[in-house]
Amino acid sequence: MTQTKQDTPPLDHLIVQGLWFFGIIGVYLMILSMNQGTFIYTLDDPYIHLALAEQISQGHYGVNAGEPSSPSSSAIWPLLLAPFARHASGELAPLLLNALCGAITGFVLVRRFRRLSPTPTDHSPKGHIFRALLAVAVLISGNALGLVFTGMEHTLQLLCAVVVVDAMLNVASGTNRERPLEWWHWAALIAGPLVRYENLALTVAGCGFLLLSRHWKPAFIAGLCALTAIAGYTVFLLTLGLEPLPNSVQAKLAMTGPTGSDSLLGGMWAHLASALQLARGQAVASMILVALGFACCRRPFDGLAKVAAGVAAAGLMHLLVGKFGWFNRYEAYVSGAVAFGVLALALAAATTSKRSLPLSTGIFALVASGVLAFPYLVGLLQVPTAANNIYEQQYQMHRFLAERWQRPVAVNDLGLVAYRNDQYVLDLWGLASHEALVAQTTGTDPNWMQRLTEQHGTQLAIIYQEAFPAKPAHWVKVAEMRLSKPRITPAQSRVSFYATHPNQADAIESLLADFKTTLPAGVIFTTRAEHQANPEQ
Repeated sequence: MTQTKQDTPPLDHLIVQGLWFFGIIGVYLMILSMNQGTFIYTLDDPYIHLALAEQISQGHYGVNAGEPSSPSSSAIWPLLLAPFARHASGELAPLLLNALCGAITGFVLVRRFRRLSPTPTDHSPKGHIFRALLAVAVLISGNALGLVFTGMEHTLQLLCAVVVVDAMLNVASGTNRERPLEWWHWAALIAGPLVRYENLALTVAGCGFLLLSRHWKPAFIAGLCALTAIAGYTVFLLTLGLEPLPNSVQAKLAMTGPTGSDSLLGGMWAHLASALQLARGQAVASMILVALGFACCRRPFDGLAKVAAGVAAAGLMHLLVGKFGWFNRYEAYVSGAVAFGVLALALAAATTSKRSLPLSTGIFALVASGVLAFPYLVGLLQVPTAANNIYEQQYQMHRFLAERWQRPVAVNDLGLVAYRNDQYVLDLWGLASHEALVAQTTGTDPNWMQRLTEQHGTQLAIIYQEAFPAKPAHWVKVAEMRLSKPRITPAQSRVSFYATHPNQADAIESLLADFKTTLPAGVIFTTRAEHQANPEQ
């Protein structure tokens, strides 16, 4: 019997989902193998979200009990983690949510590529495999697998970005003029900026596309709701006595530094010039040019031309104001969205030309995904080592504080030391302390570190000594801990332990000397006494 369209198994979906979960399980097992059976994310940052989620589950917004703070760049992500944060396996919640978000992203991609496929290959094995390859190409171009193991909100951000592009393609298809957007399209347009502020680029592009497509009402409602949601989060922060922007966002803006221009347009132009000097910026810019070229080849006001313009606009907005890097995550959402847009447009062009899928389209898909995906494939190879970096540094700091110290501490890496730690954690970097952020970025108070440590009763500071060249002169360095492998994600390969009061130095050093015997093999730990006996160590 000939197999019909209805009983054809969804081979394309099976391929994508199978590869997705196979990749996750494989990387997960490699991390366990490298970390003596302990799963750790590739960054310390997800543990900031988990620490905040712990407090949210108890009705407080901040890292330290009774002290409001805004250390998260995402309004939504800590809320999603809150129901699980205090569970015994709560630290796996980001991993599972990211795995789910990536699987849904793959489903959305295959579903759209199915709808765009030319009729002759709709249900042939060749068509299924080709659509699966297109979906995998987009997932790689958005660093989806690598983002899972950061434990951050970026996989959800990528999902929102892909869904917004899917919304544009859905409207351009003209299949339902009365209801151009499905509920998930609305959710991505409105809630995307709450996942991360950068998703405003997709929301603005999506609303602009709707306006060009004469869908005035959906454009107005989506834009207004998105702005209202952002305003609501801002008002919430203000009611807590915090700044209108989260401290994490302010810290990143401060690190960006001046652009040398006093005007907004001048600053954006300078930012664009800087972005185009980066390999990732050049790759995104190249795909934007491809999208614009596609738009120019279509009839004026053609639906697909508008999609191309919308995708290009989103990419351009990121080039003008967005950030790149930090373990391949800041630009991944727009990289994946632009790749999806360009590949979908190429497939749609092949379909509307009433030809079977040309070989040139397949070659184009491979080349395009290769350009965008290569740095992410390299980064994916670094994931186990990056997780091991956090295991050897921040996780060991957490162990010492939770098992031995059990008192307030000052740090510059907030995440793991604050998660599941009931003691006060003074964040000298400023994500959980606006006072520290202002003091560090303005330099108006040379004694701010001593003042804050005394104010919060912290007798121990664990910091990157290079990050604080103006630390108090009477602080005593009692130990140093160094990674055993090449540094991938921590800011520095060595972290220093300081007694903030000289009379506590011997007691802290004794605790650390005892703790040293429990460290993983290869971690280099040197106490003050050992350094004095062997200065070259």
